[in-house]
Amino acid sequence: MLALDFESGGRRLGVGTGILDGNAVHEECERVAAMIEPSFSVNAVVDERGRTVRIHAGEWRAAHRAACIEYLATHSTSIDRKREVVIVSCGGYPYDINLIQAHKAVDMAAQACIDGGAIVLLAECRDGLAIRRF
Repeated sequence: MLALDFESGGRRLGVGTGILDGNAVHEECERVAAMIEPSFSVNAVVDERGRTVRIHAGEWRAAHRAACIEYLATHSTSIDRKREVVIVSCGGYPYDINLIQAHKAVDMAAQACIDGGAIVLLAECRDGLAIRRF
């Protein structure tokens, strides 16, 4: 619920991938984590093949922030302008195992697509929607 702006029907301002400050979802996660009073954490930054390239360890908030900053710097790119059509792939299995996983690629593609544009998602989704009914 923290990610949504119910008045606009979209995402709440400040909520998004890689945004720590002013992000209501991240701030709530930190609030909950603080309840167990962690004193230390280990955060790994991985490459495109899942290999660990750096470890950030220490005071839990600082170590997590350092890993996020490095990951954003090494795993993102800038675009010069938004496009009318964006074609996106999840990168294959297991990233496209179901729609719950595949939607992450759509979220990133939306950052590169104009409002009202089209996003074409290439994802196998062999496990379907992955929506569980309780």
